[in-house]
Amino acid sequence: MRINQKHLDYVYKQFKNTPLWLKAPNGKPTNLTEEKWLIVRTIEFKEHYGNWESVAIKRFMEGNPIVEITGFVFSDDGTPIVSRIAKWMKDKDDGDYVRDTPLGDVRITSRDIKDSWREGRRAIRAEAFRVVPDVLKKGIVINLVKDYKGKSGLTRGLIAAPVVISGKRYYVIVAVQYDMNAKRMVFHDAYTVERTMFDNNKEAQQEFLATGAVPQNEGQRTSPADNSVEPVLNVLRRHLFVNQNELKCRLDENGEPVLF
Repeated sequence: MRINQKHLDYVYKQFKNTPLWLKAPNGKPTNLTEEKWLIVRTIEFKEHYGNWESVAIKRFMEGNPIVEITGFVFSDDGTPIVSRIAKWMKDKDDGDYVRDTPLGDVRITSRDIKDSWREGRRAIRAEAFRVVPDVLKKGIVINLVKDYKGKSGLTRGLIAAPVVISGKRYYVIVAVQYDMNAKRMVFHDAYTVERTMFDNNKEAQQEFLATGAVPQNEGQRTSPADNSVEPVLNVLRRHLFVNQNELKCRLDENGEPVLF
């Protein structure tokens, strides 16, 4: 198997100076050498051995839910619901921060929550916010891109996990953004979709019960030669619909290929 040096260079540029450099998708340090870490992320490796990244994500997302919640915690005390959510977030764990996520510490401010809330006000949205810290801590990175939407120094990441909310199984995707200049990772938005929308490879409809609706142009860059943006739901669908039978390598405990 010959690896095009341009593809190795692309992987290097995409991940160097990001929180995922030499990390597995679950945020743990890789078991691979730097050279092998780069090789397994090239097009050539995935075409020969199968798309191991998508397989690892699929297995995680279809596994046990990371958290199960029922009922509502944001009881009506006369203040706006978004203020109650912001207070709950601030009182939880470490103030405005969710620590030790696969992409590092993530800051969630009242302004971030208000910006995310603006797209709609269905009841499930409040519950969705309750699982955001758990998804950030226990989820898996499903996409990462540098210079997001052409903005130099801005990295966009998507962390996802399966959860159960009031007896129903959902996939939750949390979007975070890292500003290299400010050296800060912040919460940007969160999206929640029922797992049944993906059952039996049924075409998933873009109807989100979430902290915010998903615009068609939201997502991640799809390839080195393509500056277009992939919708968030398509990112998840692409991983979930991968054919696991095409995988020709064993994965380690972090979900990366085992190379000898």
